[in-house]
Amino acid sequence: MTQFLSNVNDNIYKYLFVFSFIDQEGASRAPFILSLIGIIYILPYVFFSFAAGTLADRFSKRNIILITKIVELFTISLLSLSFYFNNLYIRYFGFILLSIEEAIMDPSKFSIIPELVKKEQITKANSYLVAFSYNGIMLGTFLAALLTQIASRNYLHASFFCLFIGILGLFTAWKIPITKAQKSLSKIHLFFLGDIVRTLKNAASTPYLLPVIWSSTVFLFMAAFSQGNIFSYAIHSLRLSDLAGGYIAFVTTVGISLGGFIVGRVSHHTLVLGITPFAML
Repeated sequence: MTQFLSNVNDNIYKYLFVFSFIDQEGASRAPFILSLIGIIYILPYVFFSFAAGTLADRFSKRNIILITKIVELFTISLLSLSFYFNNLYIRYFGFILLSIEEAIMDPSKFSIIPELVKKEQITKANSYLVAFSYNGIMLGTFLAALLTQIASRNYLHASFFCLFIGILGLFTAWKIPITKAQKSLSKIHLFFLGDIVRTLKNAASTPYLLPVIWSSTVFLFMAAFSQGNIFSYAIHSLRLSDLAGGYIAFVTTVGISLGGFIVGRVSHHTLVLGITPFAML
């Protein structure tokens, strides 16, 4: 639930940002703002993921998740302030902070699962986490368009819903069972590119794992590319409104969330590697 609510908020924030920018700059600038937001969202994952993984190995993963949810509530408050003062810089700063918070939470939310469930439940738990992640993206994208429409493009009023979701997410994070600190002695390295190379070398020692990682990366690249172009396609090719683009973006995530649930059902209590070639196809 914490991950689901976090993704809902991320996507409401992102698309309220897009809609407000289109109102100010015009629909022709939509491709630019979508590309810029995509870059801003991804960069913290590049720069902070390895440091976040080290923190997750040292401290209680539950506490890291809880702290990031407090930070999220602060960033959502910045979103409301940016609409109140009509300040684009506060909006950008808040979005960067939200991206950093998500990048820091990611290693903890995935690695906490073996500490919360039995070994035979890990695959199923992972599949549900992925499914709820994409359901959150789906609902957040849909709600951003819906709230903008209901609020008659009063983005300040629409942002209040984000505050409500943020408070709810903080409550669910607080209810996650407390996990012990692993007290790892590993250190955070400023030159994280070396860590990436070492990780890929380790992956290469397992037959066929590296091609799967690369192909998964290409798929995610295409997915991000498609999502970023949906609004432009809706506005310039289909001659629809930016809000209609939000509804189309909502539809694209339905299949991914269904896939997550299907994998959970098919795999039962084991890791079914045969699903991977089918998914690749």
